[in-house]
Amino acid sequence: RFGRVVGFDFAAEMVRRARSRCRRLSHASWRTLALEDAAEAIGPLGHLVVCLNVITSPDADLRQRQWMSLAGLVRPGGSLLVVVPSTESAEHVANVTGTANLGEGDLIRRTDSLQKHYPRAEVRKTIKHVGGREISIEPIHYPWAEDGLRAESPKTPWDWLALAKF
Repeated sequence: RFGRVVGFDFAAEMVRRARSRCRRLSHASWRTLALEDAAEAIGPLGHLVVCLNVITSPDADLRQRQWMSLAGLVRPGGSLLVVVPSTESAEHVANVTGTANLGEGDLIRRTDSLQKHYPRAEVRKTIKHVGGREISIEPIHYPWAEDGLRAESPKTPWDWLALAKF
C-alpha cells in the first residue's frame, strides 16, 4: 500500500526470505544492513518507519547508535512505530511464574542471552532524546506460550508499542 518500501535486516538469510516472499512487490527493495548503519546508508526517506524488537542488545553504546540511526530514517513530518520488550512485563512474568528475573537491571535473560528490556518511562525519554514527539506508548500482549510458559494469569506478557512523530 506504500509507494516505495525499503526493508533491511542484518541477517542475509532473513533478507533473502523477505525478497523471495515479496517478489511480487516491485516497489520494494531489500538490503542486508545493520540498524546502526541504516540512516547513513539510506537517509531520512520514511513516511513510516517500523522497527520490531531490534534494539535489545546488552551493549548500551550500540543501542544508542541504533536509536539515533532509527530516528535518522524518518523524514520530517514522518512517523516511527517501534516495539521493544517491556521491563514491567518481565517483572510480571517473574511474579506470576515464580521464576527469577535472571539478569542485571533491565537486562533480562531470554533463552541463552541477555536482552535489553525497557521501562515505559525509558521508552518515552528515548523517543524525546532522538528528536521524536511521543504520540502513544501502549502494551501489546502476546500469549504465554511465546515465552515458553504456561500460566493461569489472564494478564499475559507484553511488549511496548510506541508511536512517535518527527
